[in-house]
Amino acid sequence: MKLKEFLWIILIIIFGTNLLGVGNEFSREWQITWTLICTLGYTLTGGKE
Repeated sequence: MKLKEFLWIILIIIFGTNLLGVGNEFSREWQITWTLICTLGYTLTGGKE
């Protein structure tokens, strides 16, 4: 469980910063979308275990 959480945090940081760096115009929309995707993915993979 701890390993999954650690990997999710790394993915969120890496892809989050990349999205914000590439498209500053859509930063808020990308942040919201990425947060929802990560939350759903985290819940489905390791949140319930």
